[in-house]
Amino acid sequence: MLQKISISLIFRQCSKFSWLFIWLAASLGCIWKTSVFLNDFFQYPVIVNLKVEKLKYLEFPAITICNLNRVKAFHTQCLNLSIPLDVCLFSGEAPLDPFRNEGPLVMSERRSIFSCSSALSRKYDNKTDMLIRFLSRYILMDKDRRKRIGHTAEQLISKCMFNGMRCSSRDFEDFHSLRYGNCFTFNKGKKFKAINTSTGPLGGLTLEFNVEFPQYFLQTEIGARISIHNPEDYPELEENGINIPPGYETSIALRQIQIRRLPSPYKDECVDYSTNFATYGSNQKECMKACMQAKSYAACGCVDPTLPSLPEQKVCDMSSDRDMCCLNNAIDSMISSGYSCECPLPCLSTNYQDTTSKSFFPSWDFLLFVYKMSGQYSRKDYLGRFAWNFYRGSFGKVNIYYSSMDKMIFEQKSVYQDAELYSYLGGELGFWLGLSFCSLFHLISILFTLFNTGSAN
Repeated sequence: MLQKISISLIFRQCSKFSWLFIWLAASLGCIWKTSVFLNDFFQYPVIVNLKVEKLKYLEFPAITICNLNRVKAFHTQCLNLSIPLDVCLFSGEAPLDPFRNEGPLVMSERRSIFSCSSALSRKYDNKTDMLIRFLSRYILMDKDRRKRIGHTAEQLISKCMFNGMRCSSRDFEDFHSLRYGNCFTFNKGKKFKAINTSTGPLGGLTLEFNVEFPQYFLQTEIGARISIHNPEDYPELEENGINIPPGYETSIALRQIQIRRLPSPYKDECVDYSTNFATYGSNQKECMKACMQAKSYAACGCVDPTLPSLPEQKVCDMSSDRDMCCLNNAIDSMISSGYSCECPLPCLSTNYQDTTSKSFFPSWDFLLFVYKMSGQYSRKDYLGRFAWNFYRGSFGKVNIYYSSMDKMIFEQKSVYQDAELYSYLGGELGFWLGLSFCSLFHLISILFTLFNTGSAN
């Protein structure tokens, strides 16, 4: 009898330990699976969906055009800041070398011109030396003076057609660029829309421009600079501009691409720059420039004169090799450390995929027809040939239009929704521990009973 009781006790004890072992194993499995899920969940993974919307109406982008030559040769006397603007604009003659009586000045636009190794050895060709001297003067000018000595909208834009309707230089808003001088933006702030479903040049913007090649000064490239951008954004001429040469008809076929990102806590941590202007500026590029200036100021005690700066930030001396090399070293340090600038990606950005093609403009036969109609030209008239080449050296044409009314949208979507967290946790607890509301209540009641029994004993 005693033997049967001892066997029963042993069995009951083993049963308790086996249940304890199973409970511990299930608990560990539940903790492991839950921790794996939570680790993945709190990384906030995303997937990117691509969808194509076929639209009847598609907003036309803003087009900013600049002359690659920022100062007209006729106005180079205005680089001498001691001469009043109204005097130098109408002086009638421009010196061949406005810097011939001045010593060497060193500056950068930025690293494309200035090199510390060249500065130390003074190895500059005449063209580079002239450009450095020119920039040192140009930087010191106020915006109004720069505007007055550059090309005007009426001079640059000779003809304009949008969506089959005539437009003019009055439909362009002024925009000043330190690198390109006077620039002009069409469709700033969404003034115009593509109002039909047609594609091709007739449904877009056509410009004939005149870069006034005889007025070029210290410029090796000839043509216009064009930036295609969101109407609500500033043009990124240096980063995303396109050079359009004269003598050609350039066709730019566009396709609109929109990118929608998720804000913090998701990986991109994007921001809406329109509502965070005080913190980040107007866009990511402006934020990066401000960050670069802050890093330069901290390292050198002055900032790059070719970038926007705050009034309290001292501008570096462009004639100082030490200052210029310090700026280069500061930028090199930023690059090696991964920039370390808090300039997030925009939550919504619109880009334009472009395909470019060219043809001669105008054709020789077209110009020959014009001369024949005027009775002033024959094929043996070499003066006419010269006039044709001269015309092609300054005039060009560009067509900007949508190749498709489809909008490509890349949109980030969260892999997990908040409700999935509770759903997953409930599933894991139910699978590993068999927990439900009723079983949990039953377990609590048993523990409560055992606790009372133990207290009574």
